[in-house]
Amino acid sequence: MIDAIDAEAAGLARLLSGSAFACAVREGVRVPLVGRPNVGKSSLFNALVGEDRAIVTDVPGTTRDRVSEPIELSGIRLTLSDTAGLHHSDDAVEAIGIARAEEALADSAVAVWVVDGSRPLELGDSRVAERLAGKRVLVAINKRDLGEAVCARDIEALLGNGAKAERAIAVPVSAARGEGIESMRAGLLELVGSANANDGRTAPARIDSARAALPLAVSNARHIDALVRAQHALERAGAAGRGGAPGEIVALELRDSIDAIGEVTGKSVGPDLLERIFSRFCVGK
Repeated sequence: MIDAIDAEAAGLARLLSGSAFACAVREGVRVPLVGRPNVGKSSLFNALVGEDRAIVTDVPGTTRDRVSEPIELSGIRLTLSDTAGLHHSDDAVEAIGIARAEEALADSAVAVWVVDGSRPLELGDSRVAERLAGKRVLVAINKRDLGEAVCARDIEALLGNGAKAERAIAVPVSAARGEGIESMRAGLLELVGSANANDGRTAPARIDSARAALPLAVSNARHIDALVRAQHALERAGAAGRGGAPGEIVALELRDSIDAIGEVTGKSVGPDLLERIFSRFCVGK
């Protein structure tokens, strides 16, 4: 009986594990474009939103502030943000822009990391990779028209060294030629859980073996609260049973869990349910 209670508590924990990301998808996913200066973030941002919203020049550090624009992909709303290049700067104004870029990255569940694929990766790229720990990342390997010095394996090595991204997809692109933009859109859809992410265009290179689709998760705040209470009640029931507490104590915790789940399902149970449960099972087993 205790094993069954523990299994149910673990099941609720798995269900709740994706709730934060599911809420982000439901409310609109914030997706910053990050990377070192002059890797092509602004050009790719303009290509993704379909208009020239960000200033593009060959001068590093042109982007001083965050520029955001909403887009919709297969019914999912994303807010893309072009951000200042992540590096150290003694320029006071640029430093403010960099701080805002870091804030946007910290607040996001999904990010687009743009790297200059025509040059070997640098220490600055490693520092950006460290900031992507725990996030879903679309890696745009840009400037393929100028040469291919970076591949998906290089990116995998960085993201797997130390703090690891939750999931990453690498896409070779050329902002100058407009190549790879549709693959970027497909990759973003895959990261936010669309079952129809790949519509037959060039498939992005998966860096890890995580599942493509967003796992079943709860996004309603009221339901999340109820299921958390149900999980905690089950955990208390299991602990009470293992500790040799009277069956009535375990039953009360199970009743609290059932009531909390009923807030989600809209169904209540009869007063004799727990009596039937305990007539068939021994709490100590």
